[in-house]
Amino acid sequence: FLLFTFFAATARADVPTVVFTFDDGFREHYTEVAPILEKYGFRGTFNVITDDIGREKDTEFGHRAYMTWDQVRDLVKRGHAIESHAITHPDLKWLAENGKTNELRRQIFESAKKIEAETGVYPTLLCHPYCQKNLLVDEYTYDAKLVPMGTRRRNFGEGTVANTPTGAGAYIAEQTAKGYRLI
Repeated sequence: FLLFTFFAATARADVPTVVFTFDDGFREHYTEVAPILEKYGFRGTFNVITDDIGREKDTEFGHRAYMTWDQVRDLVKRGHAIESHAITHPDLKWLAENGKTNELRRQIFESAKKIEAETGVYPTLLCHPYCQKNLLVDEYTYDAKLVPMGTRRRNFGEGTVANTPTGAGAYIAEQTAKGYRLI
């Protein structure tokens, strides 16, 4: 899937801005995605699940290998951004709504600290697993000196929702007409 990221725009609205974001920290982000981005002069934002770095496991996408910390550090050296996607990828909103505030704080704070310890760079963003958040999640995110990454999951092409634009270009035009700045 493709994630569009929404930020409050401080740059000029007439200057096109594109940010490529990739979730979870899969190994192919290092071996395939980053080289393609670099070939065209782009850099990516990789939202990593810190406990999965260096692991292989079965996921909803099949058996997946994750990047190693050496690969994550190399991406940073090459100019890519490494951001938090929590420690274990829980639904942060569910944790907040079910009184699991200690675990919520741990997921947010410890993932950021781990990224800094491994890369030397403290992340600036938290990409919420499953795009789920609420005011308490945002409060803890800001307390951790992170900015909540507003995301919207959108599939394009076959299998899209009826009566919606099926092309990325049509979707971008629709959102821009509504006043959103897509990054």
